[in-house]
Amino acid sequence: MARVLLCPLNGPGFLYPLVGIGQELVRRGLEVSILLDCGDEPPMGLLEGMICLFDRDSAFTVGSWWQLETQVKQELATSNAIRECAPDVLLASQFCWGSIVAAERFGLPICLLGFATYLWPRVDAISQGVSRSGIEERQLDRFLGMTKSFNELRSVYGLPMEHGSVLGSRIMGDRLYVQSVATLERKADLLPPPVRLVGSCVWDPPALLSEQAPEVLGWLGGKLHSEALLAYVNPGRSFGSSNFWYRLCKEVDGDSRLVLAASTSRLDVPTRSVPANMMARDGLLQGAVLPHASVVLSSGNTTAVLGGLLFGLPLLLVPIGNEQPDVAEVCRRRGAARVIFPELLGVESLAKNLLDVASDYDVLAAARSIAIELGRVDGRHVISDDLTSLC
Repeated sequence: MARVLLCPLNGPGFLYPLVGIGQELVRRGLEVSILLDCGDEPPMGLLEGMICLFDRDSAFTVGSWWQLETQVKQELATSNAIRECAPDVLLASQFCWGSIVAAERFGLPICLLGFATYLWPRVDAISQGVSRSGIEERQLDRFLGMTKSFNELRSVYGLPMEHGSVLGSRIMGDRLYVQSVATLERKADLLPPPVRLVGSCVWDPPALLSEQAPEVLGWLGGKLHSEALLAYVNPGRSFGSSNFWYRLCKEVDGDSRLVLAASTSRLDVPTRSVPANMMARDGLLQGAVLPHASVVLSSGNTTAVLGGLLFGLPLLLVPIGNEQPDVAEVCRRRGAARVIFPELLGVESLAKNLLDVASDYDVLAAARSIAIELGRVDGRHVISDDLTSLC
């Protein structure tokens, strides 16, 4: 029997997509093991059919993934899991560098689940003296900076150093699954060989969704009226910058035109009190809200953006760090989003922009067009097919 080891970073946005793929692999008859951070407490029945292994050193914590100490712990945890379950292939979150190194040391293929857009330079942007756009410069700087950090980890194990080229770089694993499609990706024909555009892998646990959906509907029943719009809000992490959360709560308080349902799982500032026209809770599944929503407000994280686009909803994005600026640029370029940069939060009204973008026909049409494009591809099936071929 073919065996697959899953290594997700902790947190629903990283855990759930890999579990969804794992469930599809189990359905196909593969043996699936999953290495969980000890801080993860998945809902009952979520991992049915999988072998659960637990890391006790918090090596898969999102908040410290870039630290060398965390990466070394992650390599050890992954190596121990490899010895225990003897996988044929690994599937990990994109920034699980410790798992990449462990797979390399054991001579195993490792595939990485990436974000809603490709974050590294294209093949044509790595040569000296070429003219690059602003986003290309940002991607190159990010890649060179992260390659330096990746090399620090590799040096711990005496592995060959990377030389700043996307061609042959182990930082992309043997496969890098980007949750996008060719019509959304800039210069898709110039992506490096390991990259696969697989469509969305957004997945909500069905049992948990069936619990939350009636609760959300019950709350909405007393709030929504013919002139009110429902906005799904996912503020994500602030990366130490000014978060839009407090400004949003202040602006929408008492505004009868807006009802908001917010998932605060990744919010890294205190929630404090929220207005009466807002539901805010940790672990709120977007699948319980999006079928009823008219617009999405997010920092530009992959899960919220893909969720909104799959439902053809216009987006208002406030990108701050990580993949957020790149994802926001993709959506803005296609006309499916309005983007407010953090430095403009003191000038731009979030409430007004939510109402404006929700009623903008061109933005809505662009979002619905993307929904059709994403709907043609099932990311879980595409990845499961590829992983099975590697076993």
